[in-house]
Amino acid sequence: MKKELRPLTKLWLFLSSYVPLWILLLIPNFDGFSGPNTRFLCILTFFSFASLYLFIRWAKEEVRVASKEGEKKICDRILFVVEYEDMSSSYLEYLLTYVLSLLAFIPERTTMRSILMLLFLMTIIFLLYDKAGLIYANPILGLFGYKIFKVKDKKLRRWIVLITKNEILPISESNRDIGICASHLWGNVYLEV
Repeated sequence: MKKELRPLTKLWLFLSSYVPLWILLLIPNFDGFSGPNTRFLCILTFFSFASLYLFIRWAKEEVRVASKEGEKKICDRILFVVEYEDMSSSYLEYLLTYVLSLLAFIPERTTMRSILMLLFLMTIIFLLYDKAGLIYANPILGLFGYKIFKVKDKKLRRWIVLITKNEILPISESNRDIGICASHLWGNVYLEV
């Protein structure tokens, strides 16, 4: 059965990826503790951190559910890596492509027009990342030490995405299989546990 990520969970993961942007925008647009720019960016930062918390809570619940189904470990699949490709550069691409371009869109003063423009642009970016299946490319995960790998699993016989804290993955050979304990999050995305 293929698990799909709920729309609200996708939104949590997407919003949490913009914490660095809101903090960067707060510095040049700070207009006092009660100014409209400061309030707007603080609200966005709060919702982004809340989104990160909700996503982490959701991911832990997914792992916990897998462990309650009779497994001794908290993983629901052992992956046997035949080959892999490091995709952690997608964190940098995410930041360069969207965060830097968004910085240029924010005027010195926050107006209703600039807020609507920002919300419209973020909606387009969210829809593009969702359609492309790149919601997992969250730079905040990179800040927490997670790497993204495109992995070909020996038993699944297809490419999947693995989010892990490891720098190098063990390769399974015909005479010696080394497995990675992973929990299925959604679609073709797994988290090493």
